[in-house]
Amino acid sequence: MMDAKDLLLTVFGLCVLWGAYGVLRPLVGAVAKRIADGPKREASADPRLSLEERYKNHEGYVAAVRTAAAKAVAAGFLLQADADKLIADAAASNVLIPSSTSR
Repeated sequence: MMDAKDLLLTVFGLCVLWGAYGVLRPLVGAVAKRIADGPKREASADPRLSLEERYKNHEGYVAAVRTAAAKAVAAGFLLQADADKLIADAAASNVLIPSSTSR
């Protein structure tokens, strides 16, 4: 199974918000994006590491996806074909690629 530390977002399975007339409204699939860099993260007291702190660069991100996918395949949670797709998607992504050189 992929470790939560390898995710780009924090995904909440169920969130509850107050709706109209004081009615609780469940939200499924809410996310909180990671803060871009260490100083912003520290200023907001967000304990999650920024992408730069966690992976350093795009190659580090792809390596983390490759490692997590291999563990998931070995544990029987993911088919190799699906792992290959996840790794290819990570390699083709613009995660930690400067916007001036975006794909």
